[in-house]
Amino acid sequence: MKFAVVFVVALAVLSAVSEARRHLYYGMDTNRKGRDDIFKWFDQRNNHFSKDDVSTWKQRYIVNETYWRGNGYPIFVMLGGEGPLGEAELAGHFILNEKADKYGALMVSVEHRFYGQSIPGDGTLSTSNLRLLSADQALADYAVFISYIKSQFNAADSKVVTFGGSYSGSLSAWMRQKYPNLVDIGYASSAPVFAKLDFPEYFQVVTESVGPTCAARLTEAYQKIESLLNTNPTKVLSDFKACSTPVSQLDMTTFVESLSDSVAGVVQYSGDNNGLGRAWNVTKMCSIIGTTGDAYDSYANFVSQYLASQGEKCNDANYDDEVKELQNTDPNAPGAAGRSWTYQTCVEYGYYQTVESSTVPFSKLINLDYFLGMCKDVYGIDKDHPAISVDYTNSYYGGRDVRSNKIVFLNGSVDPWHALGLISDTPKPEDMPVFYIKGTAHCADLYGSSPNDLDSLTNARIQAWKYVDKWLNEK
Repeated sequence: MKFAVVFVVALAVLSAVSEARRHLYYGMDTNRKGRDDIFKWFDQRNNHFSKDDVSTWKQRYIVNETYWRGNGYPIFVMLGGEGPLGEAELAGHFILNEKADKYGALMVSVEHRFYGQSIPGDGTLSTSNLRLLSADQALADYAVFISYIKSQFNAADSKVVTFGGSYSGSLSAWMRQKYPNLVDIGYASSAPVFAKLDFPEYFQVVTESVGPTCAARLTEAYQKIESLLNTNPTKVLSDFKACSTPVSQLDMTTFVESLSDSVAGVVQYSGDNNGLGRAWNVTKMCSIIGTTGDAYDSYANFVSQYLASQGEKCNDANYDDEVKELQNTDPNAPGAAGRSWTYQTCVEYGYYQTVESSTVPFSKLINLDYFLGMCKDVYGIDKDHPAISVDYTNSYYGGRDVRSNKIVFLNGSVDPWHALGLISDTPKPEDMPVFYIKGTAHCADLYGSSPNDLDSLTNARIQAWKYVDKWLNEK
């Protein structure tokens, strides 16, 4: 992932650039095109924090009333993240359906501003219009939307539970924190609540998650890759299917960063009950990389298989092409979600996955300057601005010091994003319990349950929902 990326996005609709930024997305097989007749629209203010600007735009959402028993029963709200809204989100893709059946809940899912077809302002992704894109604006959208839904369904006595995974997991926690009058319970799966400009911990967890034997093989492979890039680059570019021939240092960084995505993608979703997690896991990847023979050749074989499974033919190796794609302001372009999310990383979160240590296999060409330079080249954002913005984000939301209650946090030990989340008890665990699930990956608990779920995952779900149940039943 060039820039950290979190919402349910089908790989088939992502360009090479945005696919590379998928590492916050928590679903891979949702039907994004779907049937237009299930989508509804709601008028939102462009700028909730301007007293003078009362202009509006259309926000997209869907409703599932299958299990709804009326006023007094809960409302489950799936918060949109950095990807388009898909119909499968309320049709069994996530755990919501199983729980809505039990609790008689109404299910709604709402699209995040500047993703999918929910585009405020002038309807483009121009840099000037993207100034309306921020977490606090999105939270205000959701606050207004929740009030609207409760009114539409005459549900004044119904409790609201927000759900989200990864970025939208953070939003779910922040909704309870910032709007406790509207949100009764927050469910935050794999939520990176701590913004961090330089995020080398990502690849450190990836390395730990593959285990020492596989990590040693990757290290051996990357040592040969680095050597050949200096002596025989044509061989490396051919063996690892570069889309083009690098002509600059930025091109070379783009190429080795793209190579790292194959390993990171498998690790992040290893074994999850979604498209990628069902197709790939750490065990399968490391079995291909093997324990004997030439590690370089084995790694090249894995990368080739992985690309083919994702419908990709080659690895990015042209920095200017990436910048050009990210500069496209058309909200219907294949890389539109990548442009919006990359902007958010530049002005709010950072999350730049760098390689700083020799303890990880990947190339040290993947450094902070590469990402900050992209902020400048794509949006004209000064290199000092992201650091200031990250500090503000943590000051505004509290980072890991979430001052609230009735929020449940869940993270997986295999998931690299747990390094920015909550993995140990809060000061009052009875008010904000934390579940650190051994052996699971990104948002594993949020997907529908499966016979293949680890016992650690099953038990964590049971315990987490005991808290939700208790809070729902409180008077």
